[in-house]
Amino acid sequence: MPLARNSCFRHLFSTQASRLLLLLTSASSKQLPHTGNVSRIQRRECNANAPRPRTSALIAPYQEMNTLETCPHDLLYLIFQDACHDTGVTARSLALTSRRMSAISSTFRYRNLAIIGITRIKRAYESLLSVPEDLRRVHHLYLADIPSEYLHVEPVSPNMRLRGCTGTEKAKRFQLAVDKLLALVAPTLRTLTCVTRNPWQRFILAHMGTTTFPCLESLSLSQTTRMPFHSDAFLPPSPLRMPKLRRLHLAYTGAGYIDFRVGGIVRLFADHCPNLTQLRLSDIDFYLGGKAELFRMLHEMRIPTTEIFPLEGSPISRQLAIGGRMLQYPSHIQRVIVQLQKRGRYGAGDLEAEDMKVLRSMQCLDRDEFMLDNPRISRTYDEWVDEWLEVSDGNFDAWEDPERHSRLTSVSRRSQSCA
Repeated sequence: MPLARNSCFRHLFSTQASRLLLLLTSASSKQLPHTGNVSRIQRRECNANAPRPRTSALIAPYQEMNTLETCPHDLLYLIFQDACHDTGVTARSLALTSRRMSAISSTFRYRNLAIIGITRIKRAYESLLSVPEDLRRVHHLYLADIPSEYLHVEPVSPNMRLRGCTGTEKAKRFQLAVDKLLALVAPTLRTLTCVTRNPWQRFILAHMGTTTFPCLESLSLSQTTRMPFHSDAFLPPSPLRMPKLRRLHLAYTGAGYIDFRVGGIVRLFADHCPNLTQLRLSDIDFYLGGKAELFRMLHEMRIPTTEIFPLEGSPISRQLAIGGRMLQYPSHIQRVIVQLQKRGRYGAGDLEAEDMKVLRSMQCLDRDEFMLDNPRISRTYDEWVDEWLEVSDGNFDAWEDPERHSRLTSVSRRSQSCA
């Protein structure tokens, strides 16, 4: 087993990395006298029969810094590898400490990038464009369209949630900036999370078909939109090229309705991503035909469900066709996780309870291919960043944790017994 993946060593390196970063920060912030000046001061004080100052407190930081500078390259590399699993701040800070630290941390300087806002995305593109290709290895990328001051932890009305971040002109500028950045970093990209809250923002997926993502394994797209779910607004004009994509997370915040046309997006990924095995639908509400489409989607993916949901007699059966044909889903998707958006005080609790009741009736409690997650308030930007960091660090508990599934099925059994 490689050294960096051993849990014991990872804990050791994490501890050493924290101590290292604290030392570098404290040493750079202190104004310490030179050791040569200290010796002359001591001689004068000795001649005057004055108490000698304790020199250990003055030279200790230099001794520790010297220890870091002489630390083996391989050990520092492993420490930096573990310490730089953040939004990119640590690696860029290490580059400012010394030439040796800058050289060792250069491998991780652009590995994780979290960029929020149109201006910063443009600035990041211009900066990366001047970086040599062998150092421009962006593995994990987080993009968002508005600054973090628009975060909302408590449930808020749609008007308040969207205030300050609307406008078709901003949507166009954001799309152009993202297209250029993705085209630049796509060859090495492994995880991508894109969160948009402009209601006039076209679905970012509509422009991803022109770029090849040879290494992308995890994709999360969160959208708040008032645009209709038409194919020209949401689907790319050319086939997707993501041969290694394994996990797809779609979230529709705000007016997060899922209807039969969302099935077209899922089918698009399933057709062109042969390794796609896990699908998450989060922060969603059900619109006309949504529950029927979800049931048929699971059925055609051969995801085990109960057979009590009435599909054939549904009044919206004629609307389940796109382009005059019924969508057929492949069977290589192995798990589907669904999470409703909690309506809170601005919604209707009885509608949420009804949707949960229908979904629980579809769930096979002795299987884990279809998982029904607990309803929750829409994720904030900080929460999306936290989930992105977990995935970039190789932690897929939200997807694969069996204990979590056991807890959810226990809740479902209790809910069904009380119904």
